[in-house]
Amino acid sequence: MLPTRVRRTRGNMISLPANATTVPSRTADRTELGAFLRGRRVRVGTRETGTVTALRPDPVPPRDRAARRGGLAGRAEFTVRPVAAGPGPDSEPGVPVFLHALLRQVEPFPAAVLSPRWDILAFNRSYDALFDLESVPARNRNTMLLYFAAAGQRELRPDWAADAPRVVGQIRAAMARHDTDPEWATLLERLRRVSPDFDRMWQQAGTGGYDHAPERFRHPVAGVLRLARFHLWAEPREDGLVAVGYTPADAATAVKLPRLQALSTLPAARNHELPRPGR
Repeated sequence: MLPTRVRRTRGNMISLPANATTVPSRTADRTELGAFLRGRRVRVGTRETGTVTALRPDPVPPRDRAARRGGLAGRAEFTVRPVAAGPGPDSEPGVPVFLHALLRQVEPFPAAVLSPRWDILAFNRSYDALFDLESVPARNRNTMLLYFAAAGQRELRPDWAADAPRVVGQIRAAMARHDTDPEWATLLERLRRVSPDFDRMWQQAGTGGYDHAPERFRHPVAGVLRLARFHLWAEPREDGLVAVGYTPADAATAVKLPRLQALSTLPAARNHELPRPGR
């Protein structure tokens, strides 16, 4: 005769064979399944849904959570709650808001946002004061047009004659990537028309790259400035927006930059922005 074991059901005692298998109740099934699903909760991220994710505390009661961990308490648990991502501040045409914030943040360092063809789309007060941009018509606010055709540039840049061939080389390298683009062709034709020096250098062979050596400026009010140029590409493509600017290359220039900023005619705490070309 097989040994038996006793089990209580609703107040009655029944005898079962020792090797009999008991079936869990439906309540036990649901409790166990719920714990399993909570433990296996799928984390959904931005790649699948286009949303950003935020963390919130696990809703499982602490007692059940400790039991689920096998009694290891004291460790925080989180699940992921998707949060819809709204349109960014740069969704409208023009210069993104974060670039305007950058221009303000780096002051008194001169800085501006340029298009791929060197159009000046936005600039801070120090950049305005350095190049007197408020006096320049909007259609002429292009760094290459200013460099080769604007009055006073050679007085502002004492090393202009030595640096100009290298700048022409930069334009030549960019034009090689856009030789069939009519807007680039229009810029080149305009440069050759308004600047005989550029036209002469353009017809000469030669290339040039960006030089990280400090540039010298002789400002009519702020005096001599030695500035190191920087480029911050703002878009993940070769012909995207770029933030350019200057940092002081010596202590004497660093002292002068706040004075330079004060010369700007732009209102304080505001950057100047132009409509983005082609829009």
